[in-house]
Amino acid sequence: MKKSPLPVQNICGPEKQKIGKEALVKLLRWHFGHSEFRGKQLEAIEAVLSGRDCFCLMPTGGGKSLCYQIPALAKTGIVLVVSPLIGPYLLP
Repeated sequence: MKKSPLPVQNICGPEKQKIGKEALVKLLRWHFGHSEFRGKQLEAIEAVLSGRDCFCLMPTGGGKSLCYQIPALAKTGIVLVVSPLIGPYLLP
């Protein structure tokens, strides 16, 4: 397992800190091998990291997964993703 290039920081509660675009791009390069974000990915990621609600409507292959994966890498703690489309496909 690769060690994260960024130090672990707690950005929850009163110690909330802003994670800059450069740090987010560094995570993107390190973990996923991409050099830049596509479309509105960065805007969605910044919304999530700042504690705002975010709704992402993107086509298949549009990069929705990164919109929760990057914040999960940038923050400490547990990330819970609710995906209603997964359940019906797992039924026998």
